[in-house]
Amino acid sequence: MRNLLLTRTYNTLLLRDALAQRALPLVDAVAEAILARRLDDPARQEYATALISGMMTLSEFIERLMRQHEARKRFDQDIIREFVQGAYAATVKRPPSETELRRAAERVSETGAVEGFLNDLYSLPQAKHNLFVSALGDGGVADLILIHLKNQSQREEK
Repeated sequence: MRNLLLTRTYNTLLLRDALAQRALPLVDAVAEAILARRLDDPARQEYATALISGMMTLSEFIERLMRQHEARKRFDQDIIREFVQGAYAATVKRPPSETELRRAAERVSETGAVEGFLNDLYSLPQAKHNLFVSALGDGGVADLILIHLKNQSQREEK
């Protein structure tokens, strides 16, 4: 009787492991979508086994990954990248290069320096040109000239 119980237990474990292997592609796909990377092998196996055995639902697995700092940071990065792209489109009238996008997104993410990023962006020659052209298009040429003359006279007074 003891041998029969051991055989059944062994077969159950083999079946569970075989089913867990079939769940690994699902675990990998979800982790890639949320974390942009594959989980380490012990974690992959643990999640696959939990999903197959019913100890964890797919929703619970997704929620667990989403609670990780890495996932929150990644999704924050996506939002920051969209902000940077929008700022470039509005000021320099072109999308940022991948290098510009990466640098600006990292700067904003690490320092929270949105104002510094925007100041740098507005100081680009193309942004200044676009603002000037926009002012001309709005009929604000006279105002622009007056502001320039006022600034020039203030510099001369100093």
